[in-house]
Amino acid sequence: MTMLQEARRLDPSVMAILFTAKEKSLDRYAAFEFGAFDVVEKNIRGTAAVREINIKARAALQYREWSQRINFLRRYFDPKVFDAIHNDPSVLALSQRTVTICFWDIRGFFVPL
Repeated sequence: MTMLQEARRLDPSVMAILFTAKEKSLDRYAAFEFGAFDVVEKNIRGTAAVREINIKARAALQYREWSQRINFLRRYFDPKVFDAIHNDPSVLALSQRTVTICFWDIRGFFVPL
């Protein structure tokens, strides 16, 4: 847990997946609180273990990419947009609708007198 904590301190975007044989004594919730993305038990053998780690690694990388995108977009969108999505995630459900998004940079239009 100390190693997880130190890794997250050095790089908050690190995505740690624990591969452990101590699944009975490991407190998964504590691992998540200390920064683990997921836990894979060593009782899975051979190609099944590789497949499980591969799936979780891809999920971790996708999660990190989306987190970085969301943090980038937070700088440019009104926080109310993110609050609305947080309160009702169904607004992002795919359906047929037209959406218009306008970006307006007023800095270029201001001329000091």
